[in-house]
Amino acid sequence: PAESGIKLSGLVWAATLRESEFYFPMNGARVQSLAQILKDHRQIDTPIELPTYQSLTGMMHGFIDLIFECEGRYYLADYKSTHLGNSLSDYNLASLKNNNEVHFYDLQYLIYSLALHRYLATRIDDYDPARHFGGVYYLYLRGMQPGSDTGIFHTQISPKLLRDLD
Repeated sequence: PAESGIKLSGLVWAATLRESEFYFPMNGARVQSLAQILKDHRQIDTPIELPTYQSLTGMMHGFIDLIFECEGRYYLADYKSTHLGNSLSDYNLASLKNNNEVHFYDLQYLIYSLALHRYLATRIDDYDPARHFGGVYYLYLRGMQPGSDTGIFHTQISPKLLRDLD
């Protein structure tokens, strides 16, 4: 987005990872705890309905579309082709946030954030999420246009949220 000064076209290829695969163990993670973290992240009072499993076991597996470094901070980005309307105004921040919540893309980016957080902790000797973790971008391709912030959802992930997820 214009306010951050980050442009995909300005990224150095060597400072990007594309389609990054991750695995991490789910050793009895409680679904209720995950629902509470998501509820707190959304800053809502109503309960979050997730599947009724008591705990999650096995391996979490996924692919992050893009990880990039810019000025010592690391970001993850996911591309969305979701159709929200025929006008750029249909891709405003409120619409993107709503779409993320309706389709649980916010849960998806929290899982991706945990994967990136754990990865960075193994790769950067003095890793500090407050200093190194830049946040999340969800890029709604149908709503993006040069010189405009439409179609671009960005959020910070606090060190506390990363610790809670971990």
